[in-house]
Amino acid sequence: MTQLMIKIVSTILFFLFFYFSLLFYLSDSFKSKVVKSRASHDLTIVNYGMTLPKIEVNKNFKKFIDNSEYFKKIDKEPKFWELIK
Repeated sequence: MTQLMIKIVSTILFFLFFYFSLLFYLSDSFKSKVVKSRASHDLTIVNYGMTLPKIEVNKNFKKFIDNSEYFKKIDKEPKFWELIK
């Protein structure tokens, strides 16, 4: 009997919480708070980006460097059976 009452009360509380959460989510006050917080966050990000120091680099990144000689294998790798001997 008590377990049944606990289940009924918890189910009612769940549905009440779900109902009020959904009601608040669809309300105009929630939507206006979201728009205001997003605008303030965007403004904060822009202001933070303006205060960052710029790093000057004198390197030309578009120039292609040929590293094929570096990646060539000079020595042959010994085979597994040769290592066992």
